[in-house]
Amino acid sequence: ESLHGVYYDYELTFDGEKTVTGDPYARACGVNGNRSMVCNLKKTDPQVWDEDKRPEPSPENVIYELHVKEFSWDASGGFKKENRGKYRAFTEEHTTLHGNGVHPTGLDYLKELGVTHVQIMPAYDYGSVDEKSETDFNWGYDPVNYNVPEGSYSTDPEHGEVRIREFKEMIQALHRNGFRVIMDVVYNHTCESGPEGPTICWRGLDNLSYYRHTKDKISRLYDTTGCGNTLDFTNTHVTTFAVDSLRYWAKRIGIDGFRFDLAATLARLDGEFTRYHPFLYALRSDMLLGNLKMIMEPWDCGPNGWRTGEFGIPFAEWNDRFRDC
Repeated sequence: ESLHGVYYDYELTFDGEKTVTGDPYARACGVNGNRSMVCNLKKTDPQVWDEDKRPEPSPENVIYELHVKEFSWDASGGFKKENRGKYRAFTEEHTTLHGNGVHPTGLDYLKELGVTHVQIMPAYDYGSVDEKSETDFNWGYDPVNYNVPEGSYSTDPEHGEVRIREFKEMIQALHRNGFRVIMDVVYNHTCESGPEGPTICWRGLDNLSYYRHTKDKISRLYDTTGCGNTLDFTNTHVTTFAVDSLRYWAKRIGIDGFRFDLAATLARLDGEFTRYHPFLYALRSDMLLGNLKMIMEPWDCGPNGWRTGEFGIPFAEWNDRFRDC
């Protein structure tokens, strides 16, 4: 069953306008959805590309969290109109506004603030926006494909090599301007929601392995994220996938660090948080990732979910209450 291009693995009925009904525990649907995109990996590198050229570490860290689209969207930021809301906005040095000469861009503003690290909100492929729309906005906390940049920030979302190349150009430009880049990553859940949600990737590949389920009813998902599902980091394949994905962004794209959304969920064994979780050990011991900045959001929506100060070295943590104040 397809609703606006999103596929569900149970039968739906809808009136063609707003009302959709269906029971995820009733009759299954035999339709298989397939969304594909052709990508030539040889064309993903910028003309001049040095993935290892990063700014030198600074004695103190000033981290500025920003949303790729919203940071460059407003005209007052000095970005060219055709690049606003796009990765390419960050590749501009200066622009001219209204014939009044050179106007500083948003990157110049960050320099004036003394920012050393730019933390970009999730910018890999997520599910809730129309990638061809200029006005759709989303924070990006509904992942679809963890290893592909979000297409709505690209000038050509239909061609995978364009979105990858433009993302690399953004990282390269930020490095050239002296900023290290931290990427907000959401490995705790996906956009497939609960059992009533769509079947896009993980549910169709191996629902029992990728998602945590309740012990008494295996058909029910165990949710500590508040998003309908929780990826099962007690499964070796899930841990391996996340580590490989992080290595890809660090080595092939040039990301300098990561902020882990709802990190307490990533470190639960038999439902309980532990700083000795295999995933945390995998991050510590990896020769590449272990030397990057890793920042944990130290809570989730599960039992005893507030774990501020408990992740240990080498992990940093956002103290959410202090940050929010």
